[in-house]
Amino acid sequence: MSIQNKSPIDYTILINPDLFSRDLTEFIDLFITMQGLTPYNLSISRYKEIQESKHNVIYYTIEMSKKGSGNWKLDKRFKEFDELNNILKKSYANLPHFPQKTFFHLKEGSDLEKRRQELEHYMQILVTRSDIISSDALKRFLELENFAPEASVNPPKLISEISGLILGVRDFYYEEDEGLLFIALSDMSVTSRVDSYLSGMTMKWGSQNKSDKESKAMVGAVECYKQVGDLGEYKFEKLWTKASLSQVIKIYWDQASCLLLIG
Repeated sequence: MSIQNKSPIDYTILINPDLFSRDLTEFIDLFITMQGLTPYNLSISRYKEIQESKHNVIYYTIEMSKKGSGNWKLDKRFKEFDELNNILKKSYANLPHFPQKTFFHLKEGSDLEKRRQELEHYMQILVTRSDIISSDALKRFLELENFAPEASVNPPKLISEISGLILGVRDFYYEEDEGLLFIALSDMSVTSRVDSYLSGMTMKWGSQNKSDKESKAMVGAVECYKQVGDLGEYKFEKLWTKASLSQVIKIYWDQASCLLLIG
């Protein structure tokens, strides 16, 4: 991969075709990190062995800095990274590669160094993504409220909550005049999506009340809600669910023509 600086703002990124087998977004995210376009700098400088309750435990040292907030260090065990990843993958798609868990604890220096590098790469990608760096899970993990409190200034205020969603949320559209809320849903698991594509080739758009075979094939859906209650209350009642064999990523409601556009 080579980068040509055309101006202080515009860049041309040239990528070797042999690299397309890997996730292209990771290269772009790393490029953003290299150019200092994210306010956070993160590295995992080392691993260290500490004895706890008669057992030796490996900790990885995160060195973190943010413009205007100074520097800080955090020591985390691998299981803490794994817990963070498990939380994030429930809500976010296209997460970077996470190191594979092993049945036995790693002891060899080469294995620990490889895991350190993989964890560092994983975390560096996370802090470049504005959708993830603002998540409660990552803010708690990096202790941003203690070391970078300005990152939590004017946090979002919860005015409504939709529970019982059948898949992960990819997009939504709220039409205030009509009191309609449309939610685009997709299966966040790559394995589930592949299995569904193979097992449900003939499935077409349909309602949620389908056979078990069709339900298993569903990898995307659109749900429609109607606002109920008094004016200013954000309470919603589900009107319908439509299932899809393909992921539903973007959604738009055209009020003039009463068309729901899905991509």
